[in-house]
Amino acid sequence: MSYVSVYSALATFLASTLILIVYFRGSGTKLETRLNKIIEEKKLIITKSYLEVAEKIVDRFKIQRTLSDELEEELEEVSRIRFRLNNYLPDELKEIVRKLTYSLGYGFTSAFLMIIFAYIPSLNYEPTMSFWFQLIVFSFMILSLAKYLQEGIFKIRSLRNLEEIVNDIERCKRLNHLQELL
Repeated sequence: MSYVSVYSALATFLASTLILIVYFRGSGTKLETRLNKIIEEKKLIITKSYLEVAEKIVDRFKIQRTLSDELEEELEEVSRIRFRLNNYLPDELKEIVRKLTYSLGYGFTSAFLMIIFAYIPSLNYEPTMSFWFQLIVFSFMILSLAKYLQEGIFKIRSLRNLEEIVNDIERCKRLNHLQELL
């Protein structure tokens, strides 16, 4: 197998993994839409919990004229859950989908640079010039390959974990279950 064939095979393999990224990017986009619907449904649970805590506060305030630490912590916990559900989860998912989208460009760049790297010796430049071209192309290839792996392939696992959390959130009916998940 020749030097050019090896790099062409590597570039082809890299390009074929792009199909994986495209699939999971589409899956992430669908998950974003689904998450927005789930958040709207779960806002009812959070609002109900706010009202319950507020009712307890009003009842105790009538008697004691102070806010107990227990109710204050409960109110803070409901606020934390609401914040994580409304802001943190969608932002995290949006960031993963964005990185998967950018990784497509890094993957194409890596495959293209692998092919260029393999064909530079056949361009009949003088040996020193050929070496420096290969060194420059190789460094860009390594950088784009690292970004492709880091922001593409490795983010698939994060997307799958987030999808499991979204599925669990969709099934939960009580605030304490939401609290465990978030």
